[in-house]
Amino acid sequence: MNLKRSLFWLCLTCVIILPFANDMFIAALPLMKVVFKTTHIGWMISFFLLGIALSQLFYGPLSDRYGRKPVLLGGLCVFIIGTGFLLIADTFRLFLLGRFIQAIGGCSVIVSSLAIVRDTSEGKNLVRTISSVATASGNSSTGLIPDNTA
Repeated sequence: MNLKRSLFWLCLTCVIILPFANDMFIAALPLMKVVFKTTHIGWMISFFLLGIALSQLFYGPLSDRYGRKPVLLGGLCVFIIGTGFLLIADTFRLFLLGRFIQAIGGCSVIVSSLAIVRDTSEGKNLVRTISSVATASGNSSTGLIPDNTA
């Protein structure tokens, strides 16, 4: 039970990264519009969502084939690389690339964390745990709960 609790807190901590990475830029949008001298600053959110949408297609099969931990850690490394791009971005295009890479890496956290929860929980505990992780990620993942446990 102690391992399950530790995995739960690890998953919960990891899934907070992606919403935080998106929401922290919202307050800075007007300033970034001036800094990058563009009227298309909203593309930043679109590229982020596009990265999440596309990467969900391959993280599930990758985590089934290679395991949850390598995919989660690999995705965190990609997320850090994307964040590095954001740190050095002096053009709007480089900034968009960094946001896209950041989203691709960050999506692995949500996919892997929900898979870890599914692997380590069952019954009513599964419903409660997925609900907590989905709430922390800002995600509505109730489709992952089997009908016979609800």
